[in-house]
Amino acid sequence: MGTAPSARPDNYGRCDRESKCGYHTHPPTGKKAYLIDFLDLKNITCKALKGVDLNGLIHIIPASQVLEIGNKQAYISEWFLKGNDCKISYSNCESKYFDIDGSVSVITIKEQPLPADPIYIDWEIMEQSEDYYCQNNFTMFLLKYFDTKEVGKVLELYHIGTSKRWNGATIFWQIDNYFNTRAGKIMLYGNDGKRIKEPRNCIDWVHRELGIDNDNIYKCLFGLHRLNEDYSKPIAIVESEKTAIIMSIVLPDFIWMATAGKGNLKEEFIKPLKKRKIILHPDKGEFSQWQKVVIQLKAKGYKIAISEVLEQTDLEEGEDLADYFVNEQKNIN
Repeated sequence: MGTAPSARPDNYGRCDRESKCGYHTHPPTGKKAYLIDFLDLKNITCKALKGVDLNGLIHIIPASQVLEIGNKQAYISEWFLKGNDCKISYSNCESKYFDIDGSVSVITIKEQPLPADPIYIDWEIMEQSEDYYCQNNFTMFLLKYFDTKEVGKVLELYHIGTSKRWNGATIFWQIDNYFNTRAGKIMLYGNDGKRIKEPRNCIDWVHRELGIDNDNIYKCLFGLHRLNEDYSKPIAIVESEKTAIIMSIVLPDFIWMATAGKGNLKEEFIKPLKKRKIILHPDKGEFSQWQKVVIQLKAKGYKIAISEVLEQTDLEEGEDLADYFVNEQKNIN
């Protein structure tokens, strides 16, 4: 008589000679959770946390579904992540099983899949967005402080777009040094040039609007397409796209680029710049964090320096070069 097939994977079971070889493994028990990275993670009540994921999207997470928490990381239950209302990506994250008594029964790290083929956004889609600037809050903000001709030049230089995602929204296109359109970051600014963060953080991506899977999108530095336009100019890197644009008007002797997030200062983004002189301008309060990356890149042969000029100003934590120069313009006017 044949034996019924087992539903248990081959790597679990007891050896017939267990008394001699000692082999005996069984499936893990307990609640499965995945390690999720966040840009920001904090308690908002005793029963819930607010997390900002790596794409800038906000999620409200029940405290009961957070099984372990670290510095901007948390193990979140598989049950919650699989829920219809949860949009957190977790399929390639490290996982743990938590037993009822709080102990960890097993740790697994999923084998990383082969990189997906990149999908570039059609150049025509980008060009179609480069219009309707009178409806673009960010553009109208620039015109308050800078000459119309200067603003027009920088909008063209960085291919700044207007989005229908929210009334007045801006698209900051990420174009690489081979002029492939890697991504388009959609953000909504108010009339004061500050990002709209309430009642929700108004950040989205063009590829999401087009239905392109995130795995096929390989982001790059904002402004990377300018790399080869003038070899005599050093590269200046800031965090915010807004700051790169404003500084291109204020100090045009540099080629200004942006990481589009403080966590994006990493070698895979900086690698195309290796033969160029680079100077970093972190937001106030981020100097020490970016300095660690500078030390690592210098050891690999990068000609990179970092400015701490903002640390000597009376700017608030998180403000940057654009805030400094716009404040100066306000004082002049």
